[in-house]
Amino acid sequence: MSKIKGLKDSPIKIDENDVLGLNQWANALSVFILSSDTPMTIGIQGNWGSGKSSMMYLVEQRLKAKYQNQDKKLHTIWFNAWQFSQFNQGNQVTISLLSRFIDEMETFGVESTQFREESGAKKALRWIMAGAIGMAGAGEIAKEIIQEPSKDIADLKMQLVELVGKTFQIANLDKIVVFIDDIDRLIPQKAIELLEALKLFLDIEGCVYVLACDYQVITQGLTQKFGVSEADLNGRSFFDKIIQVPFNMPVNQYNAEAFCQKMLDHIGIEYKPKDVDLYIDLINHSVGFNPRTVKRLFNNLLLLNIVAEQVLQEQNYAQPNEKMRILFATLCLQNSFPPMYNYLLKAEMSDQLFKKLRLPKALKESKEFAELREELDKSEAFLVKLARFMGVFFVALQLESDTSENPDETVSPEEIATLRSIMSFSAVVAVQKSQVQPMSLDDETNTKRNFNRDIIYNLMSEIEVKYQPELKILSSSVISEFKPYQPRRAELFLYIEMKSRVSMPINQQNFEMIFALDTGSLMWPDGKKHIWHSLKQVQNLWFENNLSDLFPEAYAFTFEEVGDVTLLERELSPEISETELEMTFKQTAFEVLDKLLPRLVQLYQEGKL
Repeated sequence: MSKIKGLKDSPIKIDENDVLGLNQWANALSVFILSSDTPMTIGIQGNWGSGKSSMMYLVEQRLKAKYQNQDKKLHTIWFNAWQFSQFNQGNQVTISLLSRFIDEMETFGVESTQFREESGAKKALRWIMAGAIGMAGAGEIAKEIIQEPSKDIADLKMQLVELVGKTFQIANLDKIVVFIDDIDRLIPQKAIELLEALKLFLDIEGCVYVLACDYQVITQGLTQKFGVSEADLNGRSFFDKIIQVPFNMPVNQYNAEAFCQKMLDHIGIEYKPKDVDLYIDLINHSVGFNPRTVKRLFNNLLLLNIVAEQVLQEQNYAQPNEKMRILFATLCLQNSFPPMYNYLLKAEMSDQLFKKLRLPKALKESKEFAELREELDKSEAFLVKLARFMGVFFVALQLESDTSENPDETVSPEEIATLRSIMSFSAVVAVQKSQVQPMSLDDETNTKRNFNRDIIYNLMSEIEVKYQPELKILSSSVISEFKPYQPRRAELFLYIEMKSRVSMPINQQNFEMIFALDTGSLMWPDGKKHIWHSLKQVQNLWFENNLSDLFPEAYAFTFEEVGDVTLLERELSPEISETELEMTFKQTAFEVLDKLLPRLVQLYQEGKL
């Protein structure tokens, strides 16, 4: 079975993968960090998905390279704020940061005997934690902290300074650089608490902090904390007290052409050189050039390309590159202007209609668009933006096969037919609530969908009985209850999953056990049935050390530190009976669980879970 090469939402970590053109900026930031006085805090500012994590990884790479073979050393620490806010740690993210920092300091000089005992900083933090997270028997301690908070805070700060000083001396350090990522994915008020703790406790000589954050998130957090409007709040003053050096992500200077070409090449979409400029224009006039958003669009394009190969195979007007270009234009329309997308789904499309849609005045005043205007932002700026996009959309519709007198100035019936065919299935990747769906489920699809659901629920019931001893030991604190997941849009995705989350110790990535069955999605044009059982978002090193001996044929979809690992996979004949299919699915699930659950029990009893 050939693998589909989707685009991972993961940051750039090495120079060779940098097609955005971040290297020059990473060079400048690393030089600044190397030469700056300390303590110093640098804020990498930008919208969600703009490349902040990538920038920090590239900076870290340069810092480490600079200190190779040097007498003095540089140590880096990573803290993912959003990751630590998950799985019942939302109220402890500040404690988690301080604990992680102390652990790094204590373990960095493990060859020395000075840190064999728990440090004074860890003891001071435990004292504060008693009041912060409500530890058992900590009521009296919490009262004392509330009554005399300054004494405890001052003691923790003093112990942290002493701990860092010892670490510098033992390890012969020049600088410690702490990268704190995904602050802008926290609840805004939690982001504020994290920044306040950073300033209060970790403003220590020898340390540089590099933060990935969004100024808007900080502003929202301040308004929530103080109960005032944004107009009455001096958010910038607070921001400036925490961050000495702000750095705004240079999104407008990214190499959009190289990025789009790499995306198209990676997912195997056919295009011509002139198409790339049109892809960029479509992006700039709709979602805007945000790397994460653009990756998402191209992943949707890859998915719908699989469908297009089935739906458009009888349609010969457009060349393959033209079909993909029109499909991408439709995705941009769908994501940025959903009312217009819904309008076109129902409209009698014509050349005259597309001429009017490119005119801001017509959008604002024409009677035929009265219903559309009810769903639109009626501001002049928005209508101009929409009209400009429709102008680029019009260009994307043009087919080389159009032999009319002025082919570039009109939309031909063949071009409209191609667009209609594409819009008939593009809605499956929509996320807006009020989506007009041009397709409906037939009886056969509903039957298959119900069959999938029955298999999963039967399997869940059998698992509760068959593995009761193991599940009782592991309990809900280690693995969650198995739950089903079935996509709503079953015309294309006739699969269902049974999943359970495995909770790992603090500072380690939690992962999911997935047991999946596909009974005929359109992504499998040969009509075969598929079974796959996997671990989702598991640390590859942890899997290698603890589970790889049980599943020697397992394979990963990524070489990153965290990824998905397929434990077992089966491809079955289209003619397989329902009884045999259900039996095979259960047998393969039991084959995996017979190995996996006892090993998880063993790891739990050894204190590794």
